[in-house]
Amino acid sequence: MIRTSLRLFALVGTLVVSLSACADGGSPLEVRSALDVRVGGPYLSLSPVQHTVRVLERSVPLSEDLVVSKVIGSSGGVIELPAAGLRLTVPANALQRPTEISVRAHAGTLVAYSFEPHGTHFARVVTAEQSLAGTVAEGTSVRASARGYFSDPESVDWDSNRAAVSEVSLVREAGEAVEFYLNHFSGYLIAID
Repeated sequence: MIRTSLRLFALVGTLVVSLSACADGGSPLEVRSALDVRVGGPYLSLSPVQHTVRVLERSVPLSEDLVVSKVIGSSGGVIELPAAGLRLTVPANALQRPTEISVRAHAGTLVAYSFEPHGTHFARVVTAEQSLAGTVAEGTSVRASARGYFSDPESVDWDSNRAAVSEVSLVREAGEAVEFYLNHFSGYLIAID
């Protein structure tokens, strides 16, 4: 147990030092306040007051918002938005009662989503898988590195590839896709290195 705790502490320390060093060099992640590092479930969250991140872009912009809705109950379920490359998996027992879940892929080039109803909390972690096909990360050295949380779409500059987010969590590479994890619904985007 002590050895595992020491490894985790070393990992978090390395990550914090790396992020701090990157912020001085014009990295896509600019830390605007002291970091509050939380480790829990399958993800690591860095939660300062605000980060500015570069956002993964689609090769071809979405001409309009894409929205899909589905009622998900206690047995869980999957919501897919194939045109945006997103698959959302809600595990069994994540919700206490049937809930209509909506996923909105925002129009434009940014890989950004709003999940509703906003504020919905899950008893188990929800997994989102974002395909990198049709994005600037496909077949290039651009790397999707994190998911950013935004509570208000007004905090995103939809005409650039930068956004202010209040929480950043690492994503997991999954072949030609990345996975990110949610414990509540709001707005999320994919950040790049």
